[in-house]
Amino acid sequence: MIRHGFRNLARFAGRDARSTFWPFAGVVVGGGMAAMTMGMVPMLVGTVGRLQRFAAAHPDQADVRRHPGGGYEIAVQGYHPELMPNLTLFTALVGGVALVVVVLLAAAVVRRLHDGGLSGAWGLMPVPFLAAGFVLMPMVMAGAGEPSPALFAALFLNNLVYLAMLATLVVLLCRRTAPGANRFGAPADPS
Repeated sequence: MIRHGFRNLARFAGRDARSTFWPFAGVVVGGGMAAMTMGMVPMLVGTVGRLQRFAAAHPDQADVRRHPGGGYEIAVQGYHPELMPNLTLFTALVGGVALVVVVLLAAAVVRRLHDGGLSGAWGLMPVPFLAAGFVLMPMVMAGAGEPSPALFAALFLNNLVYLAMLATLVVLLCRRTAPGANRFGAPADPS
């Protein structure tokens, strides 16, 4: 099933059964999550290192608390943007991985929607909201100090709509195979 998905990355015609689509989608989404995690870990480790160095150099501006289980926390007073991770790099990483996932799943989503008798255009529902999130996020994080409440609200609302569209798409992808031939062809052989 997974090989079928990769072999048919550019085939937007025909139909795919649930049993063919979901293993491929799971591998692609899981691989995307693993790639994001591998990219974020160095950023987070760098941030923790900067916080530790800052706390050691400025004990009057940092409160370090150690917990009995071996953990600790660092609370920094004041505004210190140099301690934050590179959000431009973070956004680029997440955006790049999201783009790869969307491209890899595009044809499979279309074929799965066709299997339920729906146009592949339904698969585009979450895409404009995903793109808008990547445009709005850097705008919200830009500049010093507090983010714009209006921009933050727009990003929050956009993300709610994105999640609703994504959930709707997942429900459509979970539908049963339409019996018999439809305008997209005969049912696909799930093997």
